[in-house]
Amino acid sequence: MIFSVSLMAVFAAVTLVNNSFWPLVVNEHLGVPDALIPLFPMLTSGLSIVLFFTLIPRLTKAANLKRPTLWGFILYLAGQILLMVIPAAASAGGQALDSGTVVGWYVYALLGATLLLDSFGAGMLFMLTESIVSLHVHLPERSRIMAILRAFVMLVAAPTGWITGVLFDWNRIAAFGVSVTLLAIGLLITSISWFAPHVTTAEIEV
Repeated sequence: MIFSVSLMAVFAAVTLVNNSFWPLVVNEHLGVPDALIPLFPMLTSGLSIVLFFTLIPRLTKAANLKRPTLWGFILYLAGQILLMVIPAAASAGGQALDSGTVVGWYVYALLGATLLLDSFGAGMLFMLTESIVSLHVHLPERSRIMAILRAFVMLVAAPTGWITGVLFDWNRIAAFGVSVTLLAIGLLITSISWFAPHVTTAEIEV
């Protein structure tokens, strides 16, 4: 249970960071105009839906969930690192905006790649962390334990928002060092501390 809850807590904390600070980094660091910011969540949702019904089921239906979990962390981690290394708008070549910032076409291309990696990795981890926790919970106590676990995960993930906010005030892009660190920890935990579930998918369905 400690193993499975750790993975769920890592994913919840990274999700909190992205939901809170991704639009701010894209706007204030990369110089994407305010009018375009609402399009990115829509694109992310669309990509997640497409991947959820196409590639993700093929990768997550294996009997051993360790490999797809590793791939989920790797893809999500790659997307977060790519976001951090995208050059700031002020130093990019491209069309000048009214605000004085400059956004190059390749900034949008790299943002598109970031969205694809994030949608793929987050979609896999959302499905897998829920499944792993369910597979490790004792069947007769599942509903009560799951409720306690979700409350615990929220308590653990909550300080991440404050820490990221402090880093964001210091350096816009450094805020995502938190999510990169958390995903690296999740990848390490999955690599060296994997526990095979004692409950099968068939037993859960029954």
